[in-house]
Amino acid sequence: MSRKSRKIIEPQLPRFESNKAIKDYVKEKPLFKDSFNEIHLLLLREGARDCSQFNKELALDLDDVEKKQGLEQMDRTVDFVVGCVKNTLLMVEAKFRVKDARNLSKTELEKKIRHSRNLLSCEHYTVYGSTILLFNSDRFEQNKNTVFRLFSNTNKMVPLTVEGFYKRVFEKE
Repeated sequence: MSRKSRKIIEPQLPRFESNKAIKDYVKEKPLFKDSFNEIHLLLLREGARDCSQFNKELALDLDDVEKKQGLEQMDRTVDFVVGCVKNTLLMVEAKFRVKDARNLSKTELEKKIRHSRNLLSCEHYTVYGSTILLFNSDRFEQNKNTVFRLFSNTNKMVPLTVEGFYKRVFEKE
């Protein structure tokens, strides 16, 4: 099979059912208890243009968690975490201000993911194996292909638009 004809198989993502999942997780990590935020507000803060499909869905704001630890030199984390079914945590990194994914650093992204996983580790919860990487819809296909090449089609990163993220994780089937 030629390199160009390889089909990228996107992973089945865990589904969001309610805010209960992330609230229950935080009961096991008291340090995180005041670091919830509504997803549409997190997306707007990170530079999303439209996230009107989101209503009152909550996520754990890892940037806020890092700030509250009071460290002078914060380690970088993914932007937020969504609680999903079966005690699964889904990490999300927003790159709305990135015009060209070729400007992303694979090393920096892997470092963020590793640190976030360590921060989130908990006996009764699993951090999902792939991380969502959000882009604006303009130039999305080009950025998606760049991310797949950067991560050698391993599904470590799942590039999506806000609309695709909503459909694959939040929309009722």
